[in-house]
Amino acid sequence: MNKKRQKPYKREKAIDKDKYFIAFVIVLVLLIINLFTLAYYKNKEKQEKIEYQKRQEEKLKALEDKEKKKYTDIVFLGDSLTDYYDLDKYYDVKIVNSGEAGWTTDDILNSLDEKVFQYYPKKLVLLVGTNDLIHDKDVNYVVKNIKKIVEEIKKERPYTEIYVESLYPVNNTENEKIDKNMVKDRKNSDIKEINKNLKEYCEKNKYTYIDMYDELVDKDGNLKLEYTKEGLHMSDEGYKIITQKLKKYVE
Repeated sequence: MNKKRQKPYKREKAIDKDKYFIAFVIVLVLLIINLFTLAYYKNKEKQEKIEYQKRQEEKLKALEDKEKKKYTDIVFLGDSLTDYYDLDKYYDVKIVNSGEAGWTTDDILNSLDEKVFQYYPKKLVLLVGTNDLIHDKDVNYVVKNIKKIVEEIKKERPYTEIYVESLYPVNNTENEKIDKNMVKDRKNSDIKEINKNLKEYCEKNKYTYIDMYDELVDKDGNLKLEYTKEGLHMSDEGYKIITQKLKKYVE
């Protein structure tokens, strides 16, 4: 009995299927290779970015370290309360006295190059504002200017650690020790309001606020008589108390 012969078109159809299968496998393999290649280069690119960022950070850190080495001085900046402060007598470290008797916040703002920037201070203690109160400047003006001083210093000397002292109380009582012509129109109510605003500003902006007011005031809310020469400026006893507080920050 003769076998039926397979029709030619069936063999061709089988061959076509094999071709399609092989082509599919080739495409699949190429696709997998492409995916692995893409993943490899993406990972390589990611690693290169990480390494580049690391190098940039190291360069920046090196520049910062180099810049920070310039910051060596300690500066006290302010008016007569700083000017009359015998820093060499009270401290074992060298401190630049940038105080000027009679100066206001405006005077400080106009003299930062001379009084601060030339020294590259690693630490700066700021006390100013009491003289503004006898030159028709209100609380808001004083606070605004002190903020400007701090921000200008931080902008020009970003690595300076800034300490903002509260304004000191005054004594304008009838005690015979008091010179009313020296104290003039300064009021502790204004000084307390300035200090309140300065404390809030420092807390918000992460500056160190030093409350000296409460260290110097008596039970009646005035500058203690033993701490003052005439109601405004400090006696030796006053500066001893101030030094005890400031040494925690300066030395």
